[in-house]
Order: sequence, then structure tokens, then C-alpha cells
Amino acid sequence: MAKDDKEKQRTTIYLSPAISELVKQAADDNDRSFTKQVENILKDWLIKHKYMAKE
Repeated sequence: MAKDDKEKQRTTIYLSPAISELVKQAADDNDRSFTKQVENILKDWLIKHKYMAKE
């Protein structure tokens, strides 16, 4: 992902109610939106599995 790439893409994902509630709770705990929390979770996974370099 290029640093100058600020454009966002709409993506639909389906989550179980339990996972959705936990992500909402984590977002609230970290003063983030649900979307930003999901993005951070995905980034962490991508970095951990070497699909993405640490910024």
C-alpha cells in the first residue's frame, strides 16, 4: 500500500454476531471506529504473515 494512497474502497464482510460485538468492544476500548478497528486488525495480520511491511 503506497503511503500517498488515501483513497478508500468499500468492502462488505460478513461476521458472526459474536465476532462483530468483540470488534465493536475493541473499537470502543481503543477510541476508534469499527471500520478503523477492522483495518488495524487486518494490517496486523498482513504484517505478521509478511504480506505487508511494517510502516
